[in-house]
Amino acid sequence: MSDETPDIPESSAPVAEAASPEVHSEPAAQSASGFSTPYEAFRHLPEYNGADDLAIAQDLYRSKQSYQEAQRQLQQYQSIVPYAHSHR
Repeated sequence: MSDETPDIPESSAPVAEAASPEVHSEPAAQSASGFSTPYEAFRHLPEYNGADDLAIAQDLYRSKQSYQEAQRQLQQYQSIVPYAHSHR
């Protein structure tokens, strides 16, 4: 049983090492796009031109809620359609 205990930490060590490259790749992606924040990128779009961060965040949140509701309704529709076709 003492042999099993060292195996667990060894398998955990590569996971911690794998997370490190992801942290380094994010700043590289941000600098490649030329924007320091996501809000700065959105401000360059015509519909958000001159909008402040709060207005952008609120609009994006409403869009996300609408998308999630549409997904829920589509899933509900897709679950009902097979039953509707079988009762024709």
